[in-house]
Amino acid sequence: MTGAQTDGLTSGRGRNGLAKRLRLVAISIAAALLTGWIVQFVLLGMESRERERAELYWNGYAVMFVELNGGFDGLQERLVRDGYVYGADSDFAVRIYAGDDDHYEKVAEVSRGDKWSGGRKLPVMIGGRIVGYTETSITSFGHSWFIKFVVPCMTGLVVLTCGLILQHKLNRTEDQAGRRLAEELKTYMAQHRHLPVDSGERDWTSLKGEVGDLMRRNQQLETVRTTMVADIAHELRTPIAIMRATLDHALQSGAPLAPDKLAVLHDETLRLSRLVRDLQELALAESGHLPLFKSWFSMTELAEEVLETLSAAGEERGIRHDITGLPDATMYGDRGRIKQLLINLVGNAFRHAQSLVTVDLALAGGSIQLTVSDDGPGIEEEELERVFDRFYRGTETAKGGRGRGTGLGLGLAIVREFARAHGGEAAVRSRYGEGASFVVTLPVMKE
Repeated sequence: MTGAQTDGLTSGRGRNGLAKRLRLVAISIAAALLTGWIVQFVLLGMESRERERAELYWNGYAVMFVELNGGFDGLQERLVRDGYVYGADSDFAVRIYAGDDDHYEKVAEVSRGDKWSGGRKLPVMIGGRIVGYTETSITSFGHSWFIKFVVPCMTGLVVLTCGLILQHKLNRTEDQAGRRLAEELKTYMAQHRHLPVDSGERDWTSLKGEVGDLMRRNQQLETVRTTMVADIAHELRTPIAIMRATLDHALQSGAPLAPDKLAVLHDETLRLSRLVRDLQELALAESGHLPLFKSWFSMTELAEEVLETLSAAGEERGIRHDITGLPDATMYGDRGRIKQLLINLVGNAFRHAQSLVTVDLALAGGSIQLTVSDDGPGIEEEELERVFDRFYRGTETAKGGRGRGTGLGLGLAIVREFARAHGGEAAVRSRYGEGASFVVTLPVMKE
């Protein structure tokens, strides 16, 4: 294998990545089109029912008029005067004819809108005899452009965004492995061109073992990818189901959404936005590109603020909280990222504590040591090394219990990556049945 061939590994991977992106765009467009087709199908069904209702309404109107007045005289004036009573959210036109099957003529007409699309002629029956006909046209059915166009576009955008994030994470891992393999092959060829064939064959056998290890690693990544897709699909299912049910009800009723229903849609949209934000920030942190806006701030005041905010839910369960250690620990860092780190740790502690959550601040060799402890059920020993892994939610969660992770299992992964972005580290200490302590070490100042 030559150096040009190893370079081809990287270029080929780039072409493959472009193909994946094109397929992802095609899938997103297909999802948007499918959603649009479903919405349009529902709207057509509602329009058909509305047309039938309008035909029966105006036919009954004509029958009643003839029975009360003995004929069609004066119907045009009455029809113009009463046309507004039909309150459907649509453009419509009504034509009424006098006569029988052999000869009939138009005697009255009223319309809302400019187009006439034609419709069925229903007989006006008086005493078992046809005295005329009614014809009703529904030219359009007024639905919100949001339902018709924005919903399919949002579906395609969600699919595209989640797909791009997943592809970015997988491509980054695959590219790193490919570059390492390419560099190793280049180095080997540069250093061993002088070796005889038999020695080369022996060394290539060793290299083949390394390639086998890489293939096994890729298989593990594929397993992680499959699990990750299933987890994200599970996380998206609930908000999408709520949004779909709300929109289906609006479509079936033909009425605009009430403010409380709009609030539900807004909340679920925010939930999806938070999911996408967490995935994006985690990807940036892991790649070393997370932007940090640093300033001096009091870690003690920030911890008290987070405790005060999150303690309400704990108080309902009788859980106390306390902050100990340094009275005024100050550090130089991104206050917003550190606050998110604290929210994830303290929120996790309140979820699992039985009676007490403690936050301790200490100074250790130029670093602030933040320890968040709870007296909950603790973590099993075999799980300790995995609690900070992406998408890991613990065995109890997988069985339906109260495991350490919630949602997609991103909270503690974000804690570790935000700590590392500040030059620090996160660790956990726990014995099953005796609570857990999460320790985050952050340098007081690091440019």
